[in-house]
Amino acid sequence: KTPPQEPEDARRYWMNIKPIAVRSDPSLGQKVDKVARYLPAYLDWVAGEPGTQGDAVAGLLQSGANNYFRAVDDFWQAVLLVVIDRIDVLAGLTLE
Repeated sequence: KTPPQEPEDARRYWMNIKPIAVRSDPSLGQKVDKVARYLPAYLDWVAGEPGTQGDAVAGLLQSGANNYFRAVDDFWQAVLLVVIDRIDVLAGLTLE
């Protein structure tokens, strides 16, 4: 599910994901915290004045909003690793 673009909805989205992620693997909590740290820069960038594509890219880098995308990618990669580990454990179980 794509995170919402409205500031409060986006904050709520990530704060709702955190307890679910932590229940699955405590290390995911830090990943969500990192996303939350960069969320304001991302939301400010999204709310900025539209311009050319070059202006948008420059604004992305200058605002630090690009760190939000990196943090989100890092979070989802970590989630996938947790899922892969769980599947690996299940695949190793034998039924007697």
